[in-house]
Amino acid sequence: MKGRVIILALLALMCCINTGLAHKKSYYTKSRPYVHKQKQVTNLHFYYHETSNVENATTVIVAKPAANDPSPSQFGTITAMDDPLTIGPDPSSEVIGKAQGIAALADDKYYTKSRPYVHKKKHITNLHFYFHDTLSGKNPSAILVAKSNGTTTSPTSPTPFGTVFAIDDPLTVSPNKSSEVIGNVQGLYVSSGQDVLTLVAYFDFGFTKGEFNGSSISVFSRNPVTNKERELAVVGGRGKFRMARGFALLNTYFVDMKTGDAIVEYNVTVIH
Repeated sequence: MKGRVIILALLALMCCINTGLAHKKSYYTKSRPYVHKQKQVTNLHFYYHETSNVENATTVIVAKPAANDPSPSQFGTITAMDDPLTIGPDPSSEVIGKAQGIAALADDKYYTKSRPYVHKKKHITNLHFYFHDTLSGKNPSAILVAKSNGTTTSPTSPTPFGTVFAIDDPLTVSPNKSSEVIGNVQGLYVSSGQDVLTLVAYFDFGFTKGEFNGSSISVFSRNPVTNKERELAVVGGRGKFRMARGFALLNTYFVDMKTGDAIVEYNVTVIH
């Protein structure tokens, strides 16, 4: 009997320890010093081909001001693009890549005189969380805000070329949507692939828990969502992630091909 009591006590203690560890689960690692590596400089040379107002255009207008002006160069016009890059000016020369994303016609000439910048000591932090993107239901976290004329969404193609979505998606510590919410991601993504489903992301990941409460990272990259693993670039941030850079590795945990709803796992390395 005494032995049984001791075993039960040990099991209870282990349960408490495990519960405590689970409760302390965090979406970030302890920041550690970052050692600058030697950089290299590379020069690129290519030609960018943009076609509009023709069949199979590589650039389409998705939004523009209310004024009745058919010009594609009207101030405030927003276009989605999937433009080929070639090694020569001839469109039939070798294609070495594509430029995908959105462009807005604007003008800004405000600047100061350039001055030297002194590198400060940097740290590296790893983040791990899940991104919940919901297009269906009464309270979607992603909504269609613009599309080109003639573009229609359907159950087989919820994000066709030229569609732009605004998002306010929750971030959680596990794939379960009811798990702890540690922030949200706000921004836009545009469907920019004519042949392969590709979403170009313009995201701000804001954190509301732990050491990085009130801070955010900014992400901009193309996301070929049908690939098993993708990589997005971290191009900046706010708060403790001010002037951050790094990368995010993405894996799709769940996707509903009819609605477009998805849960995506993010493993992010941030230098800040």
